[in-house]
Amino acid sequence: MQLSRKDFFISYNKADRYWGEWIAWQLEEAGFSVEIQAWDFRPGSNFVLETQKAAIEAERTIAVLSNDYLDALYTQPEWAAAFVQDPTSKRGALLAVRVHPCELKGLLASLIYIDLVEQEEAVAHQRLLEGINRGRAKPKMAPVFPGGRKEPQTIAARNSSGETLSLLPERPPFPKNLAPLTRAIEVFYVFAPEDEELRADLEKQLALLRKLGIITDWHSGRIHVGREWMSEIETHLHAAQIILLLISAHFMASDSYDIARQAMERYEAGSARVIPIILRPVDWKGAIFDRLEVLPTNKRPVTSWTNRDEAFFNVAKGIRNIVEELSAPL
Repeated sequence: MQLSRKDFFISYNKADRYWGEWIAWQLEEAGFSVEIQAWDFRPGSNFVLETQKAAIEAERTIAVLSNDYLDALYTQPEWAAAFVQDPTSKRGALLAVRVHPCELKGLLASLIYIDLVEQEEAVAHQRLLEGINRGRAKPKMAPVFPGGRKEPQTIAARNSSGETLSLLPERPPFPKNLAPLTRAIEVFYVFAPEDEELRADLEKQLALLRKLGIITDWHSGRIHVGREWMSEIETHLHAAQIILLLISAHFMASDSYDIARQAMERYEAGSARVIPIILRPVDWKGAIFDRLEVLPTNKRPVTSWTNRDEAFFNVAKGIRNIVEELSAPL
């Protein structure tokens, strides 16, 4: 009986785990099958044997390149297993993806790699999917005819001394360092586990903003098994531009209140907006957030409304107002 082979095995150093998982997610979303240690090597299994099995049975191995990867001992057999199966790279068994600046030496120096260093996510996504394609990289549209191009004209004027001054820069600035025209606002939920159902109801009210690409959101329920809980929380807490505190007696009595302290530190520093949302009746006078404007706008707890949908609609409108304020061009 012939076992079905995975399309890709993701080989990475533990320092680049987030990169490995990001790459694996993009590939699976594109319809490929993937083997990756973070998701597929379960407690109780033999790490060395699982790695050997994955490296041999996968059609192609992706090496996530960084100095940490190149210096590690365990990663070398992983890419070497793919290299020995396809030493001329005829079928692309070993595919290198560079995620941090590093110098390739020896056998790896002969590989043409996909370079994701310092790229924005959309560009990195496109480069990854285009790079795994073994076909020709012929563009879908005809290239612009290179002959007869005119250099852009310079608009100039003379100053009082008769010197010619250009009113336009000689060349446009490199757009990498310019702010993107549109960027989704990241929203972070802080809530007690007992309020998950209410949080989910609010998330549904914000669904349109997500589908329009205006916001992205994250909450602790998205932490994968095996990931460090507090580290994941702090990573997203410090990346979010809007932090929603879902207030209830459960919230006040849980670790969520301690996370709210960190959120308020970001608010005080001017790096995030913090919005308390009163879910259930609770005494919050004197709380660290009590001087902030709360939602619903009438300060009535969501569960005290006759129609809960109307309550969350009121909350969603308040959140949208702040999102639009943050998204407005300066």
